[in-house]
Amino acid sequence: MIRTDSGFEIEIQKETLDDWELLEDLEALENGKTIKIISVAARLLGDEGLTKLKEHIRTPAGRVPMSAMQDEIFDIFQKLKQEQEEVKNS
Repeated sequence: MIRTDSGFEIEIQKETLDDWELLEDLEALENGKTIKIISVAARLLGDEGLTKLKEHIRTPAGRVPMSAMQDEIFDIFQKLKQEQEEVKNS
């Protein structure tokens, strides 16, 4: 279970990360194609998880801030990396 700094919780299946197209989208994102954050989020979280995350960060005005979504996605990847390092060091 991944828990972001804002309190969002989601279970990311191992096979979710074994996705060539997710890797392609991450490379494009790294190379400045910031619009790819949308497909990265969808591939990583799935429809249900993405909806849950949007509701988690939705403002009282009903908006889903781009900056908050980006922060959450990057935090999820950071937590995944920490999990992998902990498993490797066990």
